[in-house]
Amino acid sequence: MKKLIIGMLIVLIALVAALAVLGQGSSASLYADGTHADYNQIGDDVVGTNLYYFYQESCVHCNNIKEDIADFYYSDEHEDIDFYFVDAAQSKNSDVWFRGESDDFVPPSGKFTDYTDIQILGTPTLIEIMDGQITQFLVGEEAIPAYLESL
Repeated sequence: MKKLIIGMLIVLIALVAALAVLGQGSSASLYADGTHADYNQIGDDVVGTNLYYFYQESCVHCNNIKEDIADFYYSDEHEDIDFYFVDAAQSKNSDVWFRGESDDFVPPSGKFTDYTDIQILGTPTLIEIMDGQITQFLVGEEAIPAYLESL
C-alpha cells in the first residue's frame, strides 16, 4: 500500500512538472506572455531590429502559425531582435486598419517617421523596422514563418 501511494505521488509530481513546462514558452501562452505594443507605441524604439506582429486571437491564419511564432519568440537565437505583439482586434489599436479600398493600399516601406506610417489590411502581418527603416512588410501564414525561419 505504501509503495502504491509513493508511486501515485511520483506520477502526480511528474504530471504537474510536465504541465508547468508546457505552459512556459508554448504557443498556448504566447499572446498572454509575449511583449505587447499598442499601435501608437510602434517605433518608440527604432534602434536595431524590431518586429511587430499584428494578430487577432480569433484569426484562423494567425492560429495556424502560432507555433511558428512561438518557436521564434522563445528562441535564444534571436536575442538581438525586439519582438512585439500588436493585438489588431483591440479598440485602442483600431487605427492600424486601412479603411480605403484594398486596391489603393500601399504597403509601408522605407523611412519610418512614426506609427501613423503603418496600416494593415489583415492579420497576420509582420513588420520589421530596422534602424528607422521599414525593411519588411509580410502578410499571411506562408510568408511570415518563411521569413522568421530565414533569420
